[in-house]
Amino acid sequence: MKSKLPIHPKYAYLAALILTLLMVIQTSDPGGDGLTINLNRIILFAANYLTWAIGLSWVHQYTSNLNFGGNNWRKEAIRLVFIALAISAIQLVLSNIIYYAVLAALDGFPFDSMVRSFTQVFIKAWASRLIDFIVIVGILRALSNYRKLNEQKLAVAELESVLTHTRLEALKMQLNPHFLFNSLHAIHSMIGYDNDKARSMLLKISNLLRKILELGEKQLISLNDELNYLKDYLDIEQERFHDRLQVHYHVEELMLTTLVPSLLLQPLAENALKHGISPMEEPGEINLHIRQLDSNRLELVMTNSMNEKQASPTHGTGIGLANLEKRLEQLYQQSFSLETKELTAQFSVKIIIPLSYEH
Repeated sequence: MKSKLPIHPKYAYLAALILTLLMVIQTSDPGGDGLTINLNRIILFAANYLTWAIGLSWVHQYTSNLNFGGNNWRKEAIRLVFIALAISAIQLVLSNIIYYAVLAALDGFPFDSMVRSFTQVFIKAWASRLIDFIVIVGILRALSNYRKLNEQKLAVAELESVLTHTRLEALKMQLNPHFLFNSLHAIHSMIGYDNDKARSMLLKISNLLRKILELGEKQLISLNDELNYLKDYLDIEQERFHDRLQVHYHVEELMLTTLVPSLLLQPLAENALKHGISPMEEPGEINLHIRQLDSNRLELVMTNSMNEKQASPTHGTGIGLANLEKRLEQLYQQSFSLETKELTAQFSVKIIIPLSYEH
């Protein structure tokens, strides 16, 4: 497979012109009125470096697939020597043809003088071209390795992004069937007992699921949208719990435009209902507090009533909170916290995430 040249040709030509200028200045004789520029040297160096620039892709093509690892290093080394001798010789001949052709065009440089001059400097010039070849191959190898390293980093980053997105989708999709199962179970318990309420709940579930589907693959949404999903969900649950459930929202209005993970609050509410409100015979309540903790963090605390007799160290470790914590880890790595706390007849979940807004 042909390897792509790790440098754009225009930069190769620019480097050739800069090297020509530097070599002309370096080899010029300083006179009383400044540097004395020799036209022959300008033509010589320009022909040399521009010929290398033109043939750069061939140099890279024949040297990029050399592999000195393993037991083939001797064979590859011999191959490199032949390539170096051949390419440097070809470049020497071509650059001198250009050089002498320009001289002949400018001042009628005779052909026999060209041949004599070329044969006199051939060995020395060839050695010089071999050094040029080694330097060029070294630079091309370094640029190729740098490009491959960047490509590998980009590929790894893209793979991690795809993997993270896949994990997030898998975790989020586990929430929907879980919620749907509980809601349908509640409707089933009302059929034949309160058909009007069952129909009302079914309509609300349909509306809520439509909104969830509208989320698509969005992982982050505004807090205002997330609160709307939560309120729809708790409206359904209040139908099921009658007057046994009260919900209170304490949300800083300025925080409504901040971004939070989609379906962040619904698992918290589901956990509160399942482990807190549902086992109680007396009325209970859910309180949601959302505020800006500091300049960089958002704090969300959901507290629910709980019967003292049901308190246990395993309270609130269901699939909802477990999956939510995994999602937060995927989204924020170590820049979040999720804490649960049991007090007297009360259970709370506190989440702290980075404060962010939609750009």
